[in-house]
Amino acid sequence: MVEVPEQPIELETADGEHLVGTLFGRLGGDGGEVPDVGVGPVVLLPALGTPARVYAEAAAELAGCGIPAVTIDLRGTGRSKPPPARGRDWGFDAHLRGDLPALQAWLEHCGATSPVWAGHSYGGHLAAAHLAQRPQSGRALLLLATSDIGFRHWGTGAAPILAVTQFFALVSVLCGYFPGRRLGFGRPAARQVILDWARWARSGRFRGSDGADFQPSLAALRKPVLSISFADDRRMARRSAVDAFAARLEGCEVERWHLEPSEIGRERVGHFGFLSAARPLWERVADWLRAHAAPAERG
Repeated sequence: MVEVPEQPIELETADGEHLVGTLFGRLGGDGGEVPDVGVGPVVLLPALGTPARVYAEAAAELAGCGIPAVTIDLRGTGRSKPPPARGRDWGFDAHLRGDLPALQAWLEHCGATSPVWAGHSYGGHLAAAHLAQRPQSGRALLLLATSDIGFRHWGTGAAPILAVTQFFALVSVLCGYFPGRRLGFGRPAARQVILDWARWARSGRFRGSDGADFQPSLAALRKPVLSISFADDRRMARRSAVDAFAARLEGCEVERWHLEPSEIGRERVGHFGFLSAARPLWERVADWLRAHAAPAERG
């Protein structure tokens, strides 16, 4: 892997949260050893309760291909403390209307004119909603194992996904937050985030914490989209459910890759395995970005 520079990022949201992230590579190709190809940065938004460090290797691989990448700890996760707790709560809307505008403002301040919004799982939901509501904020959308959580899209997995999401919601109500580590499901998550997630699973409607429907803006979006899933990720990103979320972007040019682990040089991938030791994947993604997300003047 090419050695790439790393720059810490610190942000303040309008509601007073302190967020921490990292820029891999350089914006604008300022003379470093990694070439500038006129794409990016790729902003990698994490899965639910997942710290930014999990995405460091993937971000470095993209930067090594000449496409800078940004990782971010959303509020309450990783280095963006304090974590959720009883009495310290937020929902999907807080990430969408608080965290991402702060990150967008930082990108604009740095002169990043061609960002690509990318997200893994829950991060993909955020990236899609953000770009759909602010189409001028990015050139393309990259969805990584991002599924429609509505249970009707899960086939034989419908009953398990419905049972799990509703159980998590019950635990969150009882505890005042979601104690993910105790249940073997990532790290703590905010109560309202889990309630938003569980409501979507029951109803099939992708709505914000305040009930606002994201579907009209998703359907109206006109951007290149790459949606990637993996054949052995049946528990968290079943193919039919990933297809269903991609179908919400009905006005976009959506390219779908459903890959076997062997196609990226791995024996197993699951929901997180593609984030490390998967250079063939990121080289292929970089090629797609150069073809679909470069400014027009760069071709």
